[in-house]
Amino acid sequence: MMEEDSAEEMTEEEMDSEMADDSMDAAMDDAAEVTYAVNVAESAISWTGAKAAGSSHTGSIDVADGSLVVAGDALVSGSFVIDMTTISYENARLEGHLKDDDFFGVDTFPTASLVILSAEPMGDNQYAVVGDLTIKEITHPIEFVATATQEDGGLVAQADMVFDRALYDVQYGSGSFFSDLGNDLINDEVEISVTLVAAQ
Repeated sequence: MMEEDSAEEMTEEEMDSEMADDSMDAAMDDAAEVTYAVNVAESAISWTGAKAAGSSHTGSIDVADGSLVVAGDALVSGSFVIDMTTISYENARLEGHLKDDDFFGVDTFPTASLVILSAEPMGDNQYAVVGDLTIKEITHPIEFVATATQEDGGLVAQADMVFDRALYDVQYGSGSFFSDLGNDLINDEVEISVTLVAAQ
């Protein structure tokens, strides 16, 4: 009986030791994570939209806020906020239309956001990213390839991605909502190129 009790005590001690080791490992993992704050003045986003007939328009939009989290040398998470009120294009009439309710309705929805849920290393500072993109308070998953490079104590992340505006109730000129648009048909796919410059 005493030997059995001793064996049970040993088992409990081993379990306690393993739990302590797990806690230490978790603490070390947490300590290894470093958060970089996005410098909005140095960061940039460009967008491109196109008509089905072939013509396209490219403009810019500002980053309002953001952060990126690195563990060791690897990007693990992050997020950034887009200031939708800063949608810019060389034609003032089109710029105003993009801000109207039948496009992005920036008075009602002044910000959009992207949250990185996972970043799988691919080599050469590239990552397969899965995230949530929120526009007009509607959220859908998005996947893209990003690069993240640590430079001079900072971090530079870049990604090109495409989202389907119809998923976010951006209806104007969309074949997902209207038929017989002819040459006025505008593609649902919007391309955006994001560069985030961040520092600790």
